[in-house]
Amino acid sequence: MLPMDEQMFQRELLPQLPSKLDELAALETDKKQILVIGKHRYYNHLVFSLMEAEITQTGKIKNPVTPVDAMQLIWKAEKPLDIKFYTAISSFQNNYNEDYNAAELEALKLIVKNPIELDVYYHDREIAETISAKSLIPVKLNTLSAEIQLSVFKKDPFYEITGELLFNDSSVPFRNVVIRNEYFVYNNNTFSFIDHPDMLRVIKFFKANNEILLIHSSKYEGFMQQILSTLEERIHINYSYIQKATKVQLEEKSFHTERVIYLRQQENYIGITPVMKYGQVEVPVYSRKQIFDTDQNGNPFKIERNDALEARFTSLVMQMHPDFEEQMDGYQYFYLHRDKFLDDQWFLNAFEVWRNEGIII
Repeated sequence: MLPMDEQMFQRELLPQLPSKLDELAALETDKKQILVIGKHRYYNHLVFSLMEAEITQTGKIKNPVTPVDAMQLIWKAEKPLDIKFYTAISSFQNNYNEDYNAAELEALKLIVKNPIELDVYYHDREIAETISAKSLIPVKLNTLSAEIQLSVFKKDPFYEITGELLFNDSSVPFRNVVIRNEYFVYNNNTFSFIDHPDMLRVIKFFKANNEILLIHSSKYEGFMQQILSTLEERIHINYSYIQKATKVQLEEKSFHTERVIYLRQQENYIGITPVMKYGQVEVPVYSRKQIFDTDQNGNPFKIERNDALEARFTSLVMQMHPDFEEQMDGYQYFYLHRDKFLDDQWFLNAFEVWRNEGIII
């Protein structure tokens, strides 16, 4: 026989229907959701958090700042992009890796896009270990829109190599570049996500080596061929000690141009690489590689690439298949699955167009 415990019966037996008015009241809160960038208290990995707080009339956040469970918001979200955003936030709250795989990098890109346009704050642990209005700094969040340029200076008996980030209207030398939370350049209160691992690798390498590389002249030729030449596939390198070719130097040698397409099969995929040939030198049109030669006196000079001709060549290849437009970034070649390559005799039609344009296959 159970003892007569009215509170126990109410708690464990009677229906516990939530109040609809309470739910509606909770939705009508004056609190605003924000996105917080920080680092784990005990580990060094990147953490994103959703928080909420009331906002003052001047737009500043007020204490208390309370956490929001991203997992709970997934079930309430209706737009697929919002669902992915909350899922990405949740994954970074439970991720203890410092080096991210491809899927984690895609999640990071989605967070940076910030599809629900939350205000973004940086948790400064030097101000306080706990998240509060005082320790949150308002920041902007975007993807880094800049290119890397390395410059090589000849300073006997060394070659000095420095780097900088090139923006549309300015440049920032590597010595002034601040890396925050491993994957972001921090500048003017803005966290800019470095979305290409190779670009991040170059910046981190120079930051770890006092922003300057000194190569002895006896080692430089090998370094140029093995390292700089490969880097130049992706980034621009300014060889300050090599001048543009003069008319006389160009007349000494023939640098007529030819357009070539190389085909390469790997497993079930066909790679299609457009290459411009300048005299005896070949360069993939996507490469940043520069063309050098020496005159009869042994003086090196630089030959300007024909950007307009290369752009028309690239366009001629790209327009032959709708998949190629999505492959414009990140590779030196286009590619197709073997089935698409052979589909409806696509390659026969493409080859005919290219050969009629004087392109060598």
